[in-house]
Amino acid sequence: MTAETTGTLAAALSKAQAEITNPAPNDRNPHFKSDFTNLAGCLDAVKPALAKHGVAIVQAPSWSEGILTVRTILMHGSESVECALSCKANGDPQKIGSSITYLRRYGLCAMVGISSDKDDDGNAGSEGARPFAGDRRQPAQRPQPITPATNTALNAALKAVGVSSQLDADAVCSYVTEGAVPSFPANMTEASAQAVLKELAAAKADGVTDILSRARADFGGAS
Repeated sequence: MTAETTGTLAAALSKAQAEITNPAPNDRNPHFKSDFTNLAGCLDAVKPALAKHGVAIVQAPSWSEGILTVRTILMHGSESVECALSCKANGDPQKIGSSITYLRRYGLCAMVGISSDKDDDGNAGSEGARPFAGDRRQPAQRPQPITPATNTALNAALKAVGVSSQLDADAVCSYVTEGAVPSFPANMTEASAQAVLKELAAAKADGVTDILSRARADFGGAS
């Protein structure tokens, strides 16, 4: 995080934060069985108070050499403070769009001091951690490609919720796994496919009938 002078900005932000509360959940993540607030809900929660006290928000994405970065900047007069969040990304526009949404949400919440979802004590972030130098664990096995049977089942499940395009398939896969499976690639693994199938089945069992519309809104509707 970097900052220029922060006297007046800090005072304005402090006043705004006194009026801002953690937003109520407006979406559900079937993968983690938890409710959360999407980007649009977070923006709705913070923008009125920030604007009232003269604090502007700018979120600027950039992409270079496979790394996507979103800078979240709070400005007040000539003062500013910012943070940057980054993740790996390839050149697929749909995957980049989905990642931007997540980086914007977490960057915004961190800068304003609110929470949009349940604290999992770092578990989700540590699941994919690579072994450190000297770790004697065996290297991870190469992921198993999706089997023909699972591929057929997944296509049928996506079709059942209304998916009729690659973009919709990407959106649903990203939504039900909260970005763990960011799209429906040609080289999807068996584990990723099973994860999507599991969450689609869970959503159906819970009576969720608008998965596609929710996925579209979260994938590209919040900008």
